[in-house]
Amino acid sequence: MVKFSSLIFIFIFIISGCSQKQISLIDYSYDPTKAAKPKDDETKLPPTMRPYKVLGSWYYPNYVEVGDKFDGVASWYGPDFHGKLTSNGEVYDMDGMSAAHKTMPMNTILKVTNLNNSKSVKLRINDRGPFVDDRIIDLSKTAAKKLGIIEHGTTRVRLEVIGTEDSLSENSEYKKHYFVQIASFTNKISAKKLQKKYQKEYFNQVIVIKEKSLEGKKVYKVCFSGFKNSKEAREFKSVQFPKGYIYID
Repeated sequence: MVKFSSLIFIFIFIISGCSQKQISLIDYSYDPTKAAKPKDDETKLPPTMRPYKVLGSWYYPNYVEVGDKFDGVASWYGPDFHGKLTSNGEVYDMDGMSAAHKTMPMNTILKVTNLNNSKSVKLRINDRGPFVDDRIIDLSKTAAKKLGIIEHGTTRVRLEVIGTEDSLSENSEYKKHYFVQIASFTNKISAKKLQKKYQKEYFNQVIVIKEKSLEGKKVYKVCFSGFKNSKEAREFKSVQFPKGYIYID
């Protein structure tokens, strides 16, 4: 979760002393040899696969393969981040099936198994974190609830890679609808006015209004739709609406 709200949360967590666990991030300098290498059909790494630094520590995203397994401690994050941007530009939905991981590629599909009760879920990586040395993954609230770890806060899990971004379009179970959100209103009439305005300017694009509930209030999101995948949505956003962000449903 590489965003200011996450960093603030970490500092508050440290100062408050609400946990006996000590946050001790790995301390090492950037080493290009650890960074991911572009795939054969790419000329450069996408932004979410480039090394990044948080609280003085470097992290090196890298590619994984179907069948890879990892064991570690899972935690979860919810209301404090609900509705805010994730590291790949999506809107975090604590009621969805997603998670944050420090290094796995965005859109990696995982089977997460609670090693204490054998419950498992399938979810998608769309964020970075958790930046605590003994944690391997940060789950959405719903994923944590299904795994039975809400009350405990953390538990040991096994992660198994069952899909990657390249396979999403071939797997209907994980096929998502991508939108580029350009505005958000609490008034539906205002949302419709903006929708009408941009529909005239972008007559070859479909512009929709997504009605969502945020903190008990209805919100009307004006979005461009019809993108085949996240790459197509990101390219449109970067050229047409750099200040917009990716919305997935």
